[in-house]
Amino acid sequence: MMSALAALIHLQAHLVAREFRLRYRRSVLGWLWAFVQPLTRLAIFTFVFTRVIPLGIDNYPVFLFSGIIAWTWFSNGIISATTSPLALRYLLFQPIRRFIVPTVSVASDSIDFVLAFPILLAFAVIAGGRLEWSLLFVPVIMVVQFALVVGLGALFATAHVWVRDVQKVIEVFLALGFYITPVFYQPDQIPEGFRWMAELNPMAHLIAAYRVVIIEGVLPDLAGFSVVALLSGAIAALGYLVYGRFSASFVDEL
Repeated sequence: MMSALAALIHLQAHLVAREFRLRYRRSVLGWLWAFVQPLTRLAIFTFVFTRVIPLGIDNYPVFLFSGIIAWTWFSNGIISATTSPLALRYLLFQPIRRFIVPTVSVASDSIDFVLAFPILLAFAVIAGGRLEWSLLFVPVIMVVQFALVVGLGALFATAHVWVRDVQKVIEVFLALGFYITPVFYQPDQIPEGFRWMAELNPMAHLIAAYRVVIIEGVLPDLAGFSVVALLSGAIAALGYLVYGRFSASFVDEL
């Protein structure tokens, strides 16, 4: 049992590393491109919301960058997982667990988050903050986010195999989701009549958890976080069941 689990972990680690290398193959900057999108967004939004339309948020670069890298992983991971049966179709013909396909895609996108995280900590220190013991909770938040993204991605991937419009629909909703999720503004700046959207949005709670741990140096509200963790686990389980139920027929559709 343990040897089989070790072999599965080794296989997944190998596939994740392979996909990450392929993503930046023949690129001059290579993995440095992982920083380009979040840093570009950081520069633009910081200028707009501190100089043009000030939001009055303390330590705004740290506040903003924590939201950007978490949302970027969520968004890119959802798209990668949705298209993974097509992008990684060769794995579906191998004698391995098929659910490894979306997990490899999401894990590959998580590397961008991991690479950007030290920059976030550097911003926090430069802004006068301290690195507190609460940072040890960050891997827990990442696990919950990973479960959420894999679960949603597996559900969307299953639909995408039969209806190729799913990717485009998801991209539209993710573009909308960026603006209705408190990435670049605080939740209390949402008009009261629309705050229910943030309350029902798991990513709003996960981004808030990252910020509390990094900026305030304390643990998030564990009761509220547990609800999000249970919801993410349930979504991951549903994605696993649905993907497992239909993945055997994927090769006939690809």
